[in-house]
Formats: sequence, C-alpha cells, structure tokens
Amino acid sequence: GNKYEWSIVGGEITRGSTTNKIETLWLKSGSATLMLVETIPVSGCNDTTTFEVNISEELKPKIESSKPDNSFCEGDSIILDAGIGYAVYKWNDNSNLRYFIVKDAGIYHVTVWDNYGCKGSDTIIIKRMPRPIININGDSFACHGSISLFISQYDEQYSYNWEVINGEIIENKNNEIQIKWGKSRSGNVFLSVTNIVSGCSADTSIQVQLSPSPVPKINYIGSIEFCDGDSVVLYVDSQYPEILWDDGQTGDSIIVRNSGKHYLTVIDDNGCIGKDSVTVRVNPLPEKPVIILSNDTLLSSKADKYQWLKNNEPLQDENLDFFVPKESASYSVKVYNEFGCDNISDQFYYEISRPYAEFALADTIFANIGTDFVVPVNIIKSKDLQKSGAKHFRLVLATNSTIMKPVRDFKILKTQN
Repeated sequence: GNKYEWSIVGGEITRGSTTNKIETLWLKSGSATLMLVETIPVSGCNDTTTFEVNISEELKPKIESSKPDNSFCEGDSIILDAGIGYAVYKWNDNSNLRYFIVKDAGIYHVTVWDNYGCKGSDTIIIKRMPRPIININGDSFACHGSISLFISQYDEQYSYNWEVINGEIIENKNNEIQIKWGKSRSGNVFLSVTNIVSGCSADTSIQVQLSPSPVPKINYIGSIEFCDGDSVVLYVDSQYPEILWDDGQTGDSIIVRNSGKHYLTVIDDNGCIGKDSVTVRVNPLPEKPVIILSNDTLLSSKADKYQWLKNNEPLQDENLDFFVPKESASYSVKVYNEFGCDNISDQFYYEISRPYAEFALADTIFANIGTDFVVPVNIIKSKDLQKSGAKHFRLVLATNSTIMKPVRDFKILKTQN
C-alpha cells in the first residue's frame, strides 16, 4: 500500500505517524499546521497535503447555584447554571439543558461541548438544610380582655417573629409572649422562626376561640349610704357557677355594715372572669342627747335637728332644742346630725304637781264679837303657786271650836318660796 508521512507544527503526533490515521496532542490554543506526504511505492510518485487546524482552549465550565452557599432549605429547591455559550450540555441524569433544578442534596456533574467538539466538565456539592421544628404551646380558648401565655421551644440559633390577630402582644420574650385579647369571636397567633445560621425558617399558627367576659352588676337592698348601726344587702343579679366577694363569702348576697369599697368576682361556665365594685358609706350617729330640766322647761343637748316625743310618740311641731311640758308624762328627744342620722335620749319623766302653801298667823288676834276684823296672814312655805296661776284662796279659821268664815276672799299679798 501507499506510504504515509505526517508532520505537525503546534502539536505532537501521539499515534499513527506512518498510517493514514493519526492521533495528536495540541500543545496550545491558536493555529496549528498539519502536513501529510503520501507516496506510491511502485511509481515513487507522491502528493503533499497541508491544512490549518484551529486549536481552542480547553472548556472549563463553572456551575453556579442560585444560593451562594450551595445549600437550600428542606422543601425548597436550588437552580444550577452550567453557563452560556456551549453547544451541548449533559448533566449526571443525562438531561441536556443549561439549567438544572435540584431538590435533593448530593454531588452534581455537568459536561459541555462547543461547536468544535471540545468539551469540559465541572462538579458541585449541594447541601440540603433542615428547617426548624417548632410548635406553639398555649390555650386554644380565652376570654375577652384576658391575658394568655404562648411558648415555643427555645434555641439560641433561632430568631422568633410573632404576629397576633384580634389581640395585643403586651410582653415578648423571644420564644414566649403574653397576649391581651380583644372583643371578637376568635383570635390567631402566628409564629415564624428562622435559623440565623442556615437562614431556613418555619411557620406555624394556632387559633384561639374567644368568649365574652361576664359583666356582673352589684345591686343592693336599701341604700349604700346609711347610718351606723344599719346595714345594706349587696347581691348579684345573675347566677354564676362561682361567686367571690372581697370578704371571702361565696353566696349571691352579703350584708354590709361598714364603710368601704366592696368587690365582686364571678366566673361563668366558660371560665371567664367578670368583676364589679360598689362603695358603701356608713355615717356616724350624733351623740346621745341629754335632757336637762330648767324650771318648767326641758332642754336638749346641742344637735342639728330635734324631735320631742311624749311616751315615745312624736309631738307635732315640737322640733326646737327646748320643750315646755303641759302634762305629766315620759318625754324624750330625738336628735339628727348633718347626715340625717339620729339618736334618742333616755326617758325623762316630768310631773306637774298641785300647788302647796303653808301660812302663819299672828299669835294673838283681838276682836269684838259681831264685828269685822282683819287677820294678817303670811305664806311661810309654798310650791308651784305661781306655776299654778292661782290668784285667790280661802282661809278657814277655827278657835275654841267655833268656826269663823271670812266675809270675802283674800288676795295673796306676798309669797315666800
């Protein structure tokens, strides 16, 4: 057969230099020259062929991921990009697109070719990061206006973001919060936790059923302002499973005798708490009055108002600080202070007695029989003469068993008390 002789500029012939087929090793990119001399042994004729070869640089694809740290969170995915400008792509699952979507951790490989058949490859390691495992611990039922505590497990690598619907966060301690609920049928608590190292997050929530709190009303029998010694009955107008007064009593009513603010707490069938309060005022009594007799007048000790009584019955229009009795009886006085509170005195028995007098005559009276004469009389002792209103009286004189009758009434000329 023919003889073949190859020569090369810009490379090396690694195999088949004397055959019609060679393998070459190109030393650098750019242009290279390949020359073939083919000789026919019989005739000795030969032919020389020369052609230029363009040598491309070795392809070096670089896989880029959509996540800078080549990791993604569980449940997510990551996009791998083999780069632009290649004629053919081949990933390790034999897919042939520029982009590759990764949903699992692992080692991923791509091989690319250009239009000249040159190829290159790259490998990347993808990691899948776990999401935080979280939950919310707390009551799923609450009352309007009540405060609830919600807690999630704590991890120093976690950041916590809470949100609430129909409630207000009044205290936030990262993994636990306190919520004051508003007036609605339900509320919601949302929690988003992020791992500050991996950036992976997880969300959870809890729904809370809300119930109106009871609104108890303290009613009372009587008045909540009264005088010392009286009382008022406080009672609640509805039936509740649990009732508690400020003094520890648990019935639906209490008797109050002292001043102060009194509190009521009730709990309904849902466990919701309601409260009410009322202020009771107890006014002091006036001092017990004392009756003093002055001549024919009864005097009362000082007070704001007065009412005199005879045998425990009020006397009409007798409301001054003194009273003049007209008959013998038991008298008392009821007095009032500025609060309208009253007190009553002890009974005072007043007796109106008959007038009484003792007279003295002269030791010796001289008179002729049958003639008129004047008998001088002196009152040496008397009682209630002036009070009685008497102006005249009769004297009966007796001497030697003979009764002499005065011819006319005598006036009281002088009284001696």
